[in-house]
Amino acid sequence: MIPAFYTLAVTVLMRAAPQTGFVEGTVVDAASGAPLATATVTVRYDRNPAGSGRLTSQNTAGNVTTTSVDGRFRLEAVAGIPFHFAVKREGYTSIGEAFGREGPNTYTLQPAKEISGVVVRLDPEASLSGRVFDPELNKPVAGLTVQAMMKTRSDGSVYFAGMQQAKTGEDGSYRISALPPGEYRLYFSSNLTPKVVASPKATPGRVFDYPSVFFPGVSEGRSALTVNLLPGASLGSLDMRLTRQRLYTIRGEVRMDGPPAEIAVWSITPFTDDGEAHRRIGTLPGPGTFEIQNQPPGQLRLTAVTPSQEPAGRRLAMFETTVDRDIKNVQLQLMAGMQATFAVASFGVRDGARDPLWTDLKAVCTVELVPRARTRTGNEPSAQTGPDGRGVFENVFVEPILLSVRGIPDGWVLRQLLYNGQAVEPHRVEMNAAAPAHHFLILLAPAPNLVQGEVREGSKPAGQALVLAVREPFAKDNMYHRAKRATADGAGHFSLRTMQPGDWRFIAVAAADSWQRAFEILLSGGGVRQEVTESGTVRLTLETVQ
Repeated sequence: MIPAFYTLAVTVLMRAAPQTGFVEGTVVDAASGAPLATATVTVRYDRNPAGSGRLTSQNTAGNVTTTSVDGRFRLEAVAGIPFHFAVKREGYTSIGEAFGREGPNTYTLQPAKEISGVVVRLDPEASLSGRVFDPELNKPVAGLTVQAMMKTRSDGSVYFAGMQQAKTGEDGSYRISALPPGEYRLYFSSNLTPKVVASPKATPGRVFDYPSVFFPGVSEGRSALTVNLLPGASLGSLDMRLTRQRLYTIRGEVRMDGPPAEIAVWSITPFTDDGEAHRRIGTLPGPGTFEIQNQPPGQLRLTAVTPSQEPAGRRLAMFETTVDRDIKNVQLQLMAGMQATFAVASFGVRDGARDPLWTDLKAVCTVELVPRARTRTGNEPSAQTGPDGRGVFENVFVEPILLSVRGIPDGWVLRQLLYNGQAVEPHRVEMNAAAPAHHFLILLAPAPNLVQGEVREGSKPAGQALVLAVREPFAKDNMYHRAKRATADGAGHFSLRTMQPGDWRFIAVAAADSWQRAFEILLSGGGVRQEVTESGTVRLTLETVQ
Protein backbone atom coordinates (compact mmCIF):
# COMPACT_ATOMS: atom_id res chain seq x y z
CA MET A 1 0.00 0.00 0.00
CA ILE A 2 1.43 3.43 -1.01
CA PRO A 3 1.70 5.84 1.94
CA ALA A 4 -0.67 8.78 1.80
CA PHE A 5 2.08 11.41 1.76
CA TYR A 6 3.63 9.80 -1.39
CA THR A 7 0.24 9.95 -3.09
CA LEU A 8 -0.09 13.61 -2.16
CA ALA A 9 3.42 14.43 -3.46
CA VAL A 10 2.74 12.70 -6.80
CA THR A 11 -0.57 14.55 -7.12
CA VAL A 12 1.10 17.96 -6.47
CA LEU A 13 3.83 17.25 -9.03
CA MET A 14 1.26 16.20 -11.61
CA ARG A 15 -0.69 19.40 -11.06
CA ALA A 16 2.47 21.51 -11.30
CA ALA A 17 3.53 20.02 -14.65
CA PRO A 18 2.92 22.58 -17.43
CA GLN A 19 0.35 21.72 -20.06
CA THR A 20 1.70 21.51 -23.58
CA GLY A 21 0.74 21.27 -27.22
CA PHE A 22 2.46 20.69 -30.55
CA VAL A 23 3.26 22.83 -33.56
CA GLU A 24 4.15 21.55 -37.04
CA GLY A 25 5.58 23.50 -39.92
CA THR A 26 8.04 23.79 -42.77
CA VAL A 27 11.18 25.90 -43.28
CA VAL A 28 11.56 27.12 -46.85
CA ASP A 29 13.82 29.29 -48.99
CA ALA A 30 12.15 32.74 -49.06
CA ALA A 31 13.17 33.34 -52.68
CA SER A 32 12.36 29.98 -54.30
CA GLY A 33 9.97 28.41 -51.78
CA ALA A 34 12.08 25.20 -51.77
CA PRO A 35 12.04 23.27 -48.46
CA LEU A 36 15.23 23.48 -46.39
CA ALA A 37 16.60 20.41 -44.64
CA THR A 38 18.97 20.51 -41.60
CA ALA A 39 17.66 23.85 -40.35
CA THR A 40 17.71 24.21 -36.55
CA VAL A 41 14.36 25.33 -35.14
CA THR A 42 14.05 26.50 -31.51
CA VAL A 43 10.93 27.52 -29.62
CA ARG A 44 11.64 30.98 -28.22
CA TYR A 45 9.16 32.11 -25.55
CA ASP A 46 8.25 35.80 -25.34
CA ARG A 47 8.18 35.59 -21.54
CA ASN A 48 9.69 33.19 -19.02
CA PRO A 49 7.46 30.06 -19.00
CA ALA A 50 8.62 29.34 -15.43
CA GLY A 51 7.06 32.57 -14.17
CA SER A 52 8.48 35.98 -13.35
CA GLY A 53 12.12 36.93 -13.17
CA ARG A 54 14.74 38.49 -15.40
CA LEU A 55 14.58 37.24 -18.98
CA THR A 56 17.64 35.53 -20.37
CA SER A 57 18.44 33.68 -23.57
CA GLN A 58 18.42 30.47 -21.52
CA ASN A 59 15.10 30.68 -19.68
CA THR A 60 13.14 31.74 -22.77
CA ALA A 61 14.48 28.98 -25.03
CA GLY A 62 12.28 25.92 -25.43
CA ASN A 63 12.53 22.65 -27.36
CA VAL A 64 14.85 22.33 -30.36
CA THR A 65 14.66 20.18 -33.48
CA THR A 66 16.18 19.88 -36.96
CA THR A 67 14.13 19.94 -40.15
CA SER A 68 13.84 16.74 -42.17
CA VAL A 69 14.73 16.31 -45.83
CA ASP A 70 11.40 17.90 -46.83
CA GLY A 71 11.98 20.89 -44.51
CA ARG A 72 9.36 19.80 -41.95
CA PHE A 73 9.57 20.10 -38.17
CA ARG A 74 7.40 19.22 -35.17
CA LEU A 75 7.93 20.73 -31.71
CA GLU A 76 6.27 20.58 -28.31
CA ALA A 77 5.67 23.91 -26.52
CA VAL A 78 4.14 25.08 -23.25
CA ALA A 79 0.51 26.07 -23.68
CA GLY A 80 -0.65 29.58 -22.87
CA ILE A 81 2.79 31.21 -23.29
CA PRO A 82 3.31 33.21 -26.52
CA PHE A 83 6.32 32.04 -28.52
CA HIS A 84 8.02 32.42 -31.87
CA PHE A 85 10.72 30.44 -33.67
CA ALA A 86 14.45 31.02 -33.80
CA VAL A 87 15.69 29.36 -36.98
CA LYS A 88 19.26 28.87 -38.21
CA ARG A 89 20.71 27.21 -41.28
CA GLU A 90 24.07 27.49 -42.95
CA GLY A 91 23.91 29.77 -45.97
CA TYR A 92 20.82 31.63 -44.68
CA THR A 93 20.24 34.52 -42.34
CA SER A 94 18.96 33.55 -38.90
CA ILE A 95 15.65 34.85 -37.57
CA GLY A 96 13.96 35.24 -34.20
CA GLU A 97 17.04 35.28 -31.98
CA ALA A 98 15.75 38.17 -29.86
CA PHE A 99 14.21 37.09 -26.56
CA GLY A 100 11.82 38.88 -24.23
CA ARG A 101 9.85 40.41 -27.08
CA GLU A 102 7.32 39.20 -29.58
CA GLY A 103 8.73 37.98 -32.85
CA PRO A 104 7.28 38.73 -36.29
CA ASN A 105 5.18 35.53 -36.10
CA THR A 106 3.93 34.78 -32.59
CA TYR A 107 1.88 31.72 -31.63
CA THR A 108 0.07 30.59 -28.49
CA LEU A 109 -0.91 26.94 -28.01
CA GLN A 110 -3.97 25.61 -26.25
CA PRO A 111 -3.46 22.60 -23.93
CA ALA A 112 -3.29 19.29 -25.84
CA LYS A 113 -3.95 21.14 -29.12
CA GLU A 114 -1.85 21.34 -32.25
CA ILE A 115 -0.98 24.09 -34.73
CA SER A 116 -0.04 22.91 -38.20
CA GLY A 117 0.80 24.49 -41.53
CA VAL A 118 3.32 26.99 -40.14
CA VAL A 119 5.73 28.22 -42.83
CA VAL A 120 9.02 29.84 -41.83
CA ARG A 121 10.87 31.61 -44.66
CA LEU A 122 14.63 32.13 -44.55
CA ASP A 123 16.46 34.60 -46.76
CA PRO A 124 19.67 33.40 -48.41
CA GLU A 125 22.73 35.09 -46.99
CA ALA A 126 24.02 38.10 -48.87
CA SER A 127 27.51 39.58 -48.85
CA LEU A 128 29.44 42.78 -49.46
CA SER A 129 33.08 42.84 -50.54
CA GLY A 130 35.78 45.10 -51.82
CA ARG A 131 39.37 46.26 -51.36
CA VAL A 132 41.08 49.11 -49.48
CA PHE A 133 44.15 50.78 -51.05
CA ASP A 134 46.48 53.62 -50.01
CA PRO A 135 47.40 55.61 -53.16
CA GLU A 136 50.03 57.69 -51.33
CA LEU A 137 51.99 54.64 -50.19
CA ASN A 138 50.90 52.67 -53.26
CA LYS A 139 49.98 49.58 -51.26
CA PRO A 140 46.89 47.79 -49.89
CA VAL A 141 45.68 48.58 -46.37
CA ALA A 142 45.58 45.54 -44.08
CA GLY A 143 43.90 45.16 -40.70
CA LEU A 144 41.12 47.75 -41.05
CA THR A 145 37.72 46.85 -39.61
CA VAL A 146 34.86 47.10 -42.09
CA GLN A 147 31.36 47.02 -40.60
CA ALA A 148 28.05 46.64 -42.43
CA MET A 149 25.45 48.93 -40.86
CA MET A 150 21.82 48.06 -41.66
CA LYS A 151 18.94 50.53 -41.82
CA THR A 152 16.80 49.82 -38.76
CA ARG A 153 13.53 51.17 -37.37
CA SER A 154 12.93 51.27 -33.63
CA ASP A 155 10.87 53.44 -31.26
CA GLY A 156 9.84 55.71 -34.09
CA SER A 157 13.44 56.37 -35.15
CA VAL A 158 15.33 55.31 -38.24
CA TYR A 159 19.04 54.63 -37.83
CA PHE A 160 21.80 52.38 -39.12
CA ALA A 161 22.77 49.62 -36.68
CA GLY A 162 26.00 47.63 -36.84
CA MET A 163 25.64 44.09 -38.17
CA GLN A 164 28.47 41.83 -39.35
CA GLN A 165 32.05 43.01 -39.78
CA ALA A 166 35.33 41.82 -41.27
CA LYS A 167 39.03 42.75 -41.33
CA THR A 168 40.92 43.64 -44.46
CA GLY A 169 43.54 41.06 -45.40
CA GLU A 170 47.14 41.52 -46.48
CA ASP A 171 45.93 42.34 -49.98
CA GLY A 172 43.47 44.90 -48.58
CA SER A 173 40.43 42.80 -49.46
CA TYR A 174 37.41 42.24 -47.23
CA ARG A 175 34.20 40.23 -47.44
CA ILE A 176 31.23 40.55 -45.06
CA SER A 177 28.91 37.55 -45.24
CA ALA A 178 25.74 36.30 -43.49
CA LEU A 179 23.84 39.52 -44.15
CA PRO A 180 20.03 39.69 -44.32
CA PRO A 181 18.51 41.72 -47.15
CA GLY A 182 18.16 45.44 -46.54
CA GLU A 183 19.77 48.84 -46.95
CA TYR A 184 23.37 49.15 -45.77
CA ARG A 185 26.16 51.61 -45.16
CA LEU A 186 29.78 50.51 -44.89
CA TYR A 187 31.91 51.93 -42.10
CA PHE A 188 35.70 51.66 -42.16
CA SER A 189 37.25 52.17 -38.73
CA SER A 190 40.85 52.90 -37.87
CA ASN A 191 43.20 50.48 -36.17
CA LEU A 192 44.06 52.83 -33.31
CA THR A 193 41.50 54.30 -30.90
CA PRO A 194 42.07 57.13 -28.38
CA LYS A 195 43.14 56.08 -24.89
CA VAL A 196 44.26 57.90 -21.76
CA VAL A 197 47.35 56.95 -19.72
CA ALA A 198 48.60 58.33 -16.41
CA SER A 199 52.05 59.80 -15.76
CA PRO A 200 53.45 59.72 -19.34
CA LYS A 201 57.22 59.36 -19.49
CA ALA A 202 58.59 59.52 -23.03
CA THR A 203 58.06 62.31 -25.53
CA PRO A 204 55.46 61.06 -28.01
CA GLY A 205 56.54 60.36 -31.57
CA ARG A 206 54.51 60.89 -34.70
CA VAL A 207 51.69 58.40 -35.18
CA PHE A 208 49.75 57.86 -38.40
CA ASP A 209 46.63 55.86 -39.07
CA TYR A 210 43.68 55.75 -41.44
CA PRO A 211 40.57 57.84 -40.69
CA SER A 212 37.26 56.28 -39.77
CA VAL A 213 34.96 56.91 -42.74
CA PHE A 214 31.80 55.73 -44.43
CA PHE A 215 31.77 54.42 -47.97
CA PRO A 216 32.68 56.01 -50.39
CA GLY A 217 35.03 58.06 -48.16
CA VAL A 218 32.88 60.53 -46.18
CA SER A 219 33.08 61.30 -42.47
CA GLU A 220 29.34 61.70 -41.80
CA GLY A 221 26.74 58.97 -42.06
CA ARG A 222 24.19 61.26 -43.72
CA SER A 223 26.56 61.65 -46.70
CA ALA A 224 27.29 57.92 -47.01
CA LEU A 225 26.24 55.88 -50.00
CA THR A 226 23.44 53.45 -49.15
CA VAL A 227 23.64 49.99 -50.73
CA ASN A 228 20.43 48.02 -51.30
CA LEU A 229 21.21 44.35 -50.70
CA LEU A 230 18.75 41.79 -52.07
CA PRO A 231 18.37 38.24 -50.66
CA GLY A 232 21.35 36.10 -51.66
CA ALA A 233 23.06 38.94 -53.51
CA SER A 234 26.86 39.30 -53.52
CA LEU A 235 27.90 42.88 -54.17
CA GLY A 236 31.60 43.31 -54.87
CA SER A 237 33.98 46.04 -56.01
CA LEU A 238 33.05 48.27 -53.05
CA ASP A 239 36.61 49.58 -53.08
CA MET A 240 38.03 52.38 -50.97
CA ARG A 241 41.08 54.60 -51.44
CA LEU A 242 42.29 55.90 -48.08
CA THR A 243 45.14 58.25 -47.23
CA ARG A 244 46.78 58.19 -43.81
CA GLN A 245 46.15 60.96 -41.30
CA ARG A 246 48.27 62.19 -38.42
CA LEU A 247 47.09 61.23 -34.93
CA TYR A 248 47.87 63.56 -32.04
CA THR A 249 48.50 63.50 -28.31
CA ILE A 250 46.95 65.67 -25.61
CA ARG A 251 49.01 66.14 -22.45
CA GLY A 252 47.95 67.81 -19.26
CA GLU A 253 47.16 67.53 -15.58
CA VAL A 254 44.06 66.69 -13.59
CA ARG A 255 43.65 68.56 -10.33
CA MET A 256 41.10 68.23 -7.56
CA ASP A 257 40.60 69.36 -3.98
CA GLY A 258 40.02 66.87 -1.20
CA PRO A 259 40.96 63.21 -1.06
CA PRO A 260 42.09 61.61 -4.35
CA ALA A 261 39.63 59.42 -6.25
CA GLU A 262 39.50 57.36 -9.41
CA ILE A 263 38.71 59.51 -12.46
CA ALA A 264 36.91 58.33 -15.58
CA VAL A 265 37.77 60.16 -18.80
CA TRP A 266 35.28 60.38 -21.66
CA SER A 267 35.76 61.57 -25.21
CA ILE A 268 32.71 63.06 -26.93
CA THR A 269 33.05 63.33 -30.70
CA PRO A 270 32.09 64.11 -33.43
CA PHE A 271 29.65 67.00 -33.44
CA THR A 272 27.51 66.22 -36.50
CA ASP A 273 23.84 65.86 -37.37
CA ASP A 274 24.28 62.13 -36.75
CA GLY A 275 24.80 62.82 -33.05
CA GLU A 276 27.68 62.60 -30.64
CA ALA A 277 29.81 59.52 -30.00
CA HIS A 278 30.38 59.10 -26.26
CA ARG A 279 33.43 56.92 -25.66
CA ARG A 280 35.07 56.06 -22.37
CA ILE A 281 38.78 56.23 -23.24
CA GLY A 282 40.17 55.17 -19.90
CA THR A 283 40.45 55.65 -16.15
CA LEU A 284 43.05 57.54 -14.13
CA PRO A 285 43.89 56.31 -10.61
CA GLY A 286 43.72 59.85 -9.29
CA PRO A 287 44.83 63.43 -9.94
CA GLY A 288 48.13 63.97 -11.73
CA THR A 289 49.56 64.13 -15.23
CA PHE A 290 47.90 62.32 -18.12
CA GLU A 291 48.24 61.79 -21.85
CA ILE A 292 45.57 61.01 -24.41
CA GLN A 293 47.06 59.04 -27.28
CA ASN A 294 45.90 58.32 -30.84
CA GLN A 295 43.51 61.28 -31.00
CA PRO A 296 42.32 61.96 -34.57
CA PRO A 297 41.94 65.57 -35.77
CA GLY A 298 38.67 67.42 -35.37
CA GLN A 299 36.46 68.82 -32.64
CA LEU A 300 36.70 67.16 -29.23
CA ARG A 301 35.09 67.55 -25.82
CA LEU A 302 36.71 65.83 -22.85
CA THR A 303 34.86 65.00 -19.65
CA ALA A 304 36.66 63.91 -16.48
CA VAL A 305 34.41 62.78 -13.65
CA THR A 306 34.70 61.00 -10.31
CA PRO A 307 32.25 58.26 -9.27
CA SER A 308 28.90 59.50 -7.91
CA GLN A 309 29.29 57.47 -4.71
CA GLU A 310 32.40 59.36 -3.56
CA PRO A 311 31.93 60.74 0.00
CA ALA A 312 32.87 64.23 -1.17
CA GLY A 313 30.31 64.07 -3.95
CA ARG A 314 30.85 63.77 -7.67
CA ARG A 315 33.34 66.16 -9.27
CA LEU A 316 33.51 67.16 -12.91
CA ALA A 317 35.81 68.91 -15.39
CA MET A 318 35.17 69.59 -19.07
CA PHE A 319 37.52 70.72 -21.83
CA GLU A 320 36.66 71.51 -25.43
CA THR A 321 39.08 72.08 -28.30
CA THR A 322 39.83 71.55 -31.98
CA VAL A 323 42.58 68.98 -32.43
CA ASP A 324 44.93 69.88 -35.29
CA ARG A 325 48.26 69.47 -33.50
CA ASP A 326 49.78 67.94 -30.36
CA ILE A 327 48.37 69.79 -27.34
CA LYS A 328 50.28 70.38 -24.12
CA ASN A 329 49.52 71.77 -20.67
CA VAL A 330 45.77 71.08 -20.57
CA GLN A 331 44.48 71.77 -17.06
CA LEU A 332 41.42 69.82 -15.89
CA GLN A 333 40.31 71.17 -12.50
CA LEU A 334 37.72 68.79 -11.05
CA MET A 335 35.12 70.91 -9.34
CA ALA A 336 32.31 69.90 -7.02
CA GLY A 337 28.78 70.58 -8.15
CA MET A 338 27.01 73.68 -6.94
CA GLN A 339 23.54 74.49 -5.70
CA ALA A 340 20.74 75.74 -7.97
CA THR A 341 17.23 76.80 -7.03
CA PHE A 342 13.92 76.50 -8.82
CA ALA A 343 10.30 77.50 -8.42
CA VAL A 344 7.21 76.12 -10.09
CA ALA A 345 4.39 78.65 -10.38
CA SER A 346 1.27 79.52 -12.34
CA PHE A 347 1.83 81.56 -15.48
CA GLY A 348 0.57 85.12 -14.94
CA VAL A 349 0.43 84.95 -11.13
CA ARG A 350 2.62 87.60 -9.54
CA ASP A 351 5.33 86.55 -7.13
CA GLY A 352 3.89 86.37 -3.61
CA ALA A 353 0.27 86.22 -4.74
CA ARG A 354 -2.04 83.31 -4.01
CA ASP A 355 -1.12 80.50 -6.44
CA PRO A 356 -3.83 77.85 -7.12
CA LEU A 357 -1.17 75.23 -7.87
CA TRP A 358 -0.26 75.05 -4.18
CA THR A 359 -3.30 76.47 -2.41
CA ASP A 360 -6.04 74.61 -4.31
CA LEU A 361 -4.46 71.73 -6.24
CA LYS A 362 -1.66 71.12 -3.70
CA ALA A 363 0.44 69.83 -6.59
CA VAL A 364 3.70 67.93 -6.11
CA CYS A 365 6.10 68.10 -9.06
CA THR A 366 9.50 66.51 -9.55
CA VAL A 367 12.00 68.52 -11.57
CA GLU A 368 15.04 66.80 -13.10
CA LEU A 369 18.15 68.14 -14.84
CA VAL A 370 19.70 65.81 -17.41
CA PRO A 371 23.11 66.58 -19.00
CA ARG A 372 23.12 66.93 -22.79
CA ALA A 373 26.84 67.27 -23.47
CA ARG A 374 28.24 64.33 -21.53
CA THR A 375 27.45 60.76 -20.64
CA ARG A 376 25.25 60.39 -17.58
CA THR A 377 27.30 59.15 -14.65
CA GLY A 378 24.72 58.28 -12.02
CA ASN A 379 21.75 59.95 -10.38
CA GLU A 380 21.44 63.38 -11.96
CA PRO A 381 20.08 66.32 -9.93
CA SER A 382 16.35 66.12 -9.21
CA ALA A 383 14.14 67.55 -6.50
CA GLN A 384 10.51 67.78 -5.48
CA THR A 385 8.61 70.99 -5.02
CA GLY A 386 7.91 72.12 -1.49
CA PRO A 387 4.48 73.34 -0.31
CA ASP A 388 5.19 76.74 -1.94
CA GLY A 389 6.42 75.24 -5.23
CA ARG A 390 10.09 75.93 -4.52
CA GLY A 391 13.02 73.54 -4.40
CA VAL A 392 16.78 73.20 -4.48
CA PHE A 393 19.10 71.16 -6.72
CA GLU A 394 22.32 69.89 -5.18
CA ASN A 395 25.50 68.96 -7.07
CA VAL A 396 24.62 70.79 -10.29
CA PHE A 397 27.32 71.28 -12.94
CA VAL A 398 27.23 74.28 -15.26
CA GLU A 399 26.64 72.67 -18.64
CA PRO A 400 23.97 72.23 -21.34
CA ILE A 401 21.03 70.42 -19.74
CA LEU A 402 17.53 69.18 -20.44
CA LEU A 403 14.94 70.15 -17.84
CA SER A 404 11.91 67.92 -17.39
CA VAL A 405 8.94 68.15 -15.02
CA ARG A 406 6.93 65.18 -13.78
CA GLY A 407 3.65 65.38 -11.88
CA ILE A 408 2.16 68.36 -13.71
CA PRO A 409 -1.54 68.45 -12.67
CA ASP A 410 -4.07 67.16 -15.15
CA GLY A 411 -5.28 69.95 -17.42
CA TRP A 412 -2.09 72.00 -17.03
CA VAL A 413 0.97 72.31 -19.29
CA LEU A 414 4.50 73.72 -19.03
CA ARG A 415 3.94 77.16 -20.55
CA GLN A 416 7.35 78.83 -20.12
CA LEU A 417 10.79 78.27 -18.58
CA LEU A 418 13.02 81.09 -17.36
CA TYR A 419 16.70 80.60 -16.52
CA ASN A 420 18.04 83.52 -14.47
CA GLY A 421 15.16 85.61 -15.75
CA GLN A 422 15.60 84.80 -19.45
CA ALA A 423 13.15 82.65 -21.43
CA VAL A 424 14.78 79.43 -22.65
CA GLU A 425 13.78 76.22 -24.43
CA PRO A 426 13.06 73.52 -21.78
CA HIS A 427 14.87 70.87 -23.79
CA ARG A 428 18.03 72.90 -24.45
CA VAL A 429 19.12 75.01 -21.51
CA GLU A 430 22.64 76.43 -21.87
CA MET A 431 23.72 77.23 -18.32
CA ASN A 432 25.99 80.27 -17.89
CA ALA A 433 29.32 79.58 -16.18
CA ALA A 434 29.76 83.29 -15.38
CA ALA A 435 26.42 83.62 -13.59
CA PRO A 436 26.74 84.21 -9.81
CA ALA A 437 23.64 82.07 -9.16
CA HIS A 438 21.41 79.65 -11.06
CA HIS A 439 17.63 79.85 -10.77
CA PHE A 440 14.95 78.14 -12.86
CA LEU A 441 11.41 79.51 -12.93
CA ILE A 442 9.00 76.91 -14.33
CA LEU A 443 5.64 78.40 -15.29
CA LEU A 444 2.60 76.16 -15.71
CA ALA A 445 -0.75 77.19 -17.14
CA PRO A 446 -4.20 75.64 -17.56
CA ALA A 447 -4.86 74.66 -21.16
CA PRO A 448 -8.61 74.04 -21.55
CA ASN A 449 -8.19 73.32 -25.24
CA LEU A 450 -9.44 70.40 -27.27
CA VAL A 451 -8.57 69.00 -30.67
CA GLN A 452 -11.37 66.89 -32.10
CA GLY A 453 -11.83 65.29 -35.47
CA GLU A 454 -12.24 62.21 -37.53
CA VAL A 455 -9.91 59.94 -39.44
CA ARG A 456 -10.91 58.67 -42.85
CA GLU A 457 -9.46 56.10 -45.17
CA GLY A 458 -10.77 57.12 -48.56
CA SER A 459 -14.55 57.39 -48.31
CA LYS A 460 -14.80 55.33 -45.12
CA PRO A 461 -14.12 56.20 -41.45
CA ALA A 462 -10.87 54.69 -40.19
CA GLY A 463 -11.86 53.03 -36.94
CA GLN A 464 -9.03 52.33 -34.45
CA ALA A 465 -6.63 54.53 -36.43
CA LEU A 466 -3.69 56.01 -34.53
CA VAL A 467 -3.37 59.81 -34.39
CA LEU A 468 -0.02 61.37 -33.47
CA ALA A 469 0.73 65.05 -32.82
CA VAL A 470 4.14 66.69 -32.34
CA ARG A 471 4.84 70.26 -31.30
CA GLU A 472 6.70 72.53 -33.73
CA PRO A 473 9.59 72.99 -33.90
CA PHE A 474 11.06 69.76 -32.66
CA ALA A 475 14.23 67.75 -32.99
CA LYS A 476 14.62 64.01 -33.16
CA ASP A 477 16.20 63.78 -29.72
CA ASN A 478 13.31 65.45 -27.90
CA MET A 479 10.25 64.71 -30.01
CA TYR A 480 8.97 62.09 -27.57
CA HIS A 481 8.81 64.72 -24.82
CA ARG A 482 6.47 66.77 -26.99
CA ALA A 483 4.29 64.12 -28.65
CA LYS A 484 0.66 63.29 -27.94
CA ARG A 485 -1.35 60.39 -29.29
CA ALA A 486 -4.93 59.14 -29.48
CA THR A 487 -6.76 56.14 -30.94
CA ALA A 488 -9.86 56.76 -33.02
CA ASP A 489 -13.05 54.98 -32.02
CA GLY A 490 -14.97 52.62 -34.28
CA ALA A 491 -16.45 55.56 -36.20
CA GLY A 492 -13.03 57.17 -36.74
CA HIS A 493 -13.52 59.97 -34.16
CA PHE A 494 -10.62 61.10 -31.94
CA SER A 495 -9.88 63.83 -29.40
CA LEU A 496 -6.76 65.30 -27.77
CA ARG A 497 -6.97 67.63 -24.79
CA THR A 498 -4.62 69.83 -22.76
CA MET A 499 -2.15 70.63 -25.50
CA GLN A 500 0.57 73.25 -25.17
CA PRO A 501 -0.46 76.32 -27.20
CA GLY A 502 1.39 76.76 -30.48
CA ASP A 503 1.88 75.03 -33.81
CA TRP A 504 1.47 71.25 -34.01
CA ARG A 505 1.67 68.67 -36.77
CA PHE A 506 -0.89 65.87 -36.89
CA ILE A 507 -0.78 62.55 -38.71
CA ALA A 508 -2.98 59.43 -38.77
CA VAL A 509 -2.08 55.85 -39.65
CA ALA A 510 -4.55 53.05 -40.11
CA ALA A 511 -3.16 50.69 -37.46
CA ALA A 512 -1.73 51.37 -34.01
CA ASP A 513 1.28 49.16 -34.73
CA SER A 514 2.31 51.60 -37.50
CA TRP A 515 3.27 54.41 -35.08
CA GLN A 516 6.95 54.05 -35.98
CA ARG A 517 6.12 54.76 -39.60
CA ALA A 518 4.09 57.79 -38.50
CA PHE A 519 7.05 59.24 -36.59
CA GLU A 520 9.28 58.74 -39.65
CA ILE A 521 6.86 60.77 -41.77
CA LEU A 522 6.71 63.52 -39.13
CA LEU A 523 10.51 63.64 -38.98
CA SER A 524 10.61 64.15 -42.74
CA GLY A 525 8.21 67.12 -42.48
CA GLY A 526 4.94 65.36 -43.28
CA GLY A 527 1.57 65.66 -41.57
CA VAL A 528 -1.06 68.40 -41.22
CA ARG A 529 0.11 71.62 -39.56
CA GLN A 530 -2.36 73.32 -37.22
CA GLU A 531 -2.16 76.05 -34.56
CA VAL A 532 -3.64 75.15 -31.17
CA THR A 533 -4.74 78.05 -28.95
CA GLU A 534 -4.72 78.09 -25.14
CA SER A 535 -8.47 77.53 -25.03
CA GLY A 536 -11.17 76.54 -27.46
CA THR A 537 -11.73 73.60 -29.80
CA VAL A 538 -9.94 72.80 -33.03
CA ARG A 539 -11.60 70.43 -35.48
CA LEU A 540 -9.58 68.35 -37.95
CA THR A 541 -10.25 65.75 -40.62
CA LEU A 542 -7.24 63.51 -41.27
CA GLU A 543 -6.61 61.01 -44.03
CA THR A 544 -4.62 57.93 -43.08
CA VAL A 545 -1.15 57.68 -44.62
CA GLN A 546 0.53 54.50 -45.73
